[in-house]
Parts: sequence; structure tokens; C-alpha cells
Amino acid sequence: MKNTTKRTLLRLGEAALVLLITFFLLLLYELSVRYVWEPVFWGYYALLAAACLFVAIYNRGFHRAFYKREELPRAWSEAQKDQFFAEARLWWRHTRPVVVFLILPLFLCFAFDILCLFLWGPIIDLFPGLAA
Repeated sequence: MKNTTKRTLLRLGEAALVLLITFFLLLLYELSVRYVWEPVFWGYYALLAAACLFVAIYNRGFHRAFYKREELPRAWSEAQKDQFFAEARLWWRHTRPVVVFLILPLFLCFAFDILCLFLWGPIIDLFPGLAA
């Protein structure tokens, strides 16, 4: 019970940190677009693309995630099979912070921007009293 509570608190802390990073990225994005430099979104796109490319290359295209133990060569010993999956877990453990703390906040930032650009106007139009 104590271990699950600690894990839950850790996950809540990660979620709070992701939201904080997302808020900071949104703030930086909106201030840059409005006051300083309009094409800042190209920098965000480049950062997101570079992070996604890094994760895909570092994890070797995630090819090990699609194998089952039975699909590995029969000539391999159990230790080799264990090492095969342990390396995949190690690669994921190394890139998980990039996914959770960089890629996810950038996606949330883009989702919020799309929501504001394309859906905010029609939503406000549904409630005429709010537009004033």
C-alpha cells in the first residue's frame, strides 16, 4: 500500500510538472507571438520534430517493442532474450523524460493553440452574451 501511494504521488507530481511546463511554453508562445516575434511557432515545431526524431532514433525505431518472446530466434538462450527486452526497457527509461516533459507539453501547447484559433470563435458565437 505504501509503495502504491508513493507511486501515485510521483505520478501526480509528474502531471503537475507537465502542466507547469505546458503553461510556461504557452505563456512564452503567446507573449512571443503577440509582442516580440510572430514566427516563434516554427521554433516550437522544430523543437518538437527534433525531440520526436531523437526519441525514435535512440529507441531504434521502437522495433523491439513489437516482438514477443516466442518470436525471437530459437537459438537464443533465455538470458539473451532477457537482455533483448532489458535493453528496450533501458532505452525507453532514458527517453521517457523527453517524451513526458518536452514532447507532451509541446503537443498540449499546439492543441491549445488550435483550440483557440479554430474553435474559440464558434464556441463564443454560441453564447451571444459572452461576446460583449
